[in-house]
Amino acid sequence: MGAGRKGLRRRAWLALGLALGALALLAVVGGLLRWRQAQWQHAEGFDLPAPRALKNPLTLWATWYWTPTYPSTGGVPLLDTEEHPLGLSLPPEQFCRAAVEGAVRIGGQVYTFAGTGPHKLTDCKPYWPQMPQAPYVRFEKSDSAYGEGVDDYDLVPYRTVAVDERHIPVGTVLYIPSARGNPITLPDGRRVLHDGYFFAADDGYGIGGNHIDVFIGVSNDCPFPWVLSRPDATFTAYIVDDSTIKEKLRRRHLPP
Repeated sequence: MGAGRKGLRRRAWLALGLALGALALLAVVGGLLRWRQAQWQHAEGFDLPAPRALKNPLTLWATWYWTPTYPSTGGVPLLDTEEHPLGLSLPPEQFCRAAVEGAVRIGGQVYTFAGTGPHKLTDCKPYWPQMPQAPYVRFEKSDSAYGEGVDDYDLVPYRTVAVDERHIPVGTVLYIPSARGNPITLPDGRRVLHDGYFFAADDGYGIGGNHIDVFIGVSNDCPFPWVLSRPDATFTAYIVDDSTIKEKLRRRHLPP
């Protein structure tokens, strides 16, 4: 009997030790996950605090746009607003895509929308029949990494939105609660959690009323589940009047 009780005690102590070890491991893993989440949240400046109060609500719906990367492989020439060739050309579908997006990266150089010309360069109806101005788009070299918006602002992935200036003035900061905590992948491959803030730094053809267009960089994969490209897929945004946050996002959009 004595030997049996000693065996039971040993097994009890062993079970207790295993349980404590498992709890310690869970604590370590939990700590690592919280640390990793903190690293995501604070990378690339996506660490702005949530507003203390939500004011000035807007009901919006969203689409998204990006800067495609293509090689110069011949086809439709890129011209400037004086009808001079820029020395590059793209297949018709890629040219039309670049025209619709408003910028394109070719050989490491970004070319951005500069205006329209007097005659069309190709037929974009098979690709984007709803964008009749696309064949007339002219380009210019850009010093920015992704292209320019309006008022000399640079486009910033996951921060810039294009707006109807009659509805949302350029320079407005929007806070979208549905975006806070969304995982996004930066152009260098790192993952961060979005803090929910966006800056109105662009406009565009077809952007009207309560429609905004979210710029997502060089990826063709939108990470925001609330961006559904339908007028009935609305969400709530708030105009931010915090001067510190507004200045941070404004500076982020200025050329270096």
